[in-house]
Amino acid sequence: MAWQTAYLKAHYPAEYMAAVMSGTQDADKISGYIELSRRMGIKVLAPDINFSAGNFTVDNGAIRFGLSAIKTVGEVAVKNILNERKKGKFKSPAEFCGRLDIKQVPRRSMENLIKCGAFDSLEKRRTALLASLDSIMAAGTQRHRERQSKAINLFGEEELFVTNAELPDVKERSHKEILSWEKETLGFYISGHPLDEFREKFSVFKSSRELEKFAGKRIKIGGIITDVRRMMTKKGDSMARFKLEDFDGVIDAILFPKNFYDNFNAVLPDEIVVVEGRVDTSNDPLQIVAEKVTAAENYAADFWLNIPAQIDTPETFDGLRKIFEEYAGWSQVFLNRGGKWKKLDKKISDGSILREELKTLLGAENVRLY
Repeated sequence: MAWQTAYLKAHYPAEYMAAVMSGTQDADKISGYIELSRRMGIKVLAPDINFSAGNFTVDNGAIRFGLSAIKTVGEVAVKNILNERKKGKFKSPAEFCGRLDIKQVPRRSMENLIKCGAFDSLEKRRTALLASLDSIMAAGTQRHRERQSKAINLFGEEELFVTNAELPDVKERSHKEILSWEKETLGFYISGHPLDEFREKFSVFKSSRELEKFAGKRIKIGGIITDVRRMMTKKGDSMARFKLEDFDGVIDAILFPKNFYDNFNAVLPDEIVVVEGRVDTSNDPLQIVAEKVTAAENYAADFWLNIPAQIDTPETFDGLRKIFEEYAGWSQVFLNRGGKWKKLDKKISDGSILREELKTLLGAENVRLY
């Protein structure tokens, strides 16, 4: 069985990952599989009323979310959507409402279909669709009744629809808000991730999927806070529990009283942070005992640079001097020369170009961030 699984993963990666995701209802596992798929170079697409099946499927080499994944869109609604689509693809959100019994796809389901992007192939303006949803559904309901009674409008059935051109001119929600809609309706981010702008910075930290290997050790992890509960101890001291979501899943964290007052301003819902603390596996699930919580935008990683004997030359240090001058910033630099680590007075500004220049000068294995 193991070799068959390995074969499928190697030769049919999209099909394999789609089957794995369809075989579980564990949101944390699916979130991890989505990130793994992206690392494998497989795109993960939002549900679509014209292209999705019930479960995860493969769509031109990408993995397509199934309609059953959308919250409040039940089994009956999915079945009716798929059956109606056999007669022809849907042409607009209004036509969609006209071809289906609105009792089977009620307003709440329509809202979630729009929010998660299931109508994007027909109309990308999700905010405008939501703003005109009542009129779209009213026209659709009238159309459906007339179809049932075989009475067709003299001007043609399309006259009954609110077309895309008639949508209100409203400002589209921010990308961050669109992502929050996807999370709300699917439990996952599809068109992006709130942490994307910090992907490079967080790449040097531990991932939620590997924390068990670091039981009892002090680690750093970056993520977005999704839930916060502040409480009081029996002695009247403040503390907090919160959930931290990274690219691979969600973990629990606890901030005890001794560290609470130095960090509570950063422990807020939807705050993107770097947490430094110890991995505690004494409970199930494991948690991070947080010692320091820093807003990601304010966090500066330390650079640990090793100088092997073979490149311990004036040319190497001249190169370092030029880099330090060009990329002055807030990140601390530690230098290992002859087996002795030294904290330098110079501080540098983290970034992909800086990292590449240091790796070119010293060798990738001699540049570490933490």
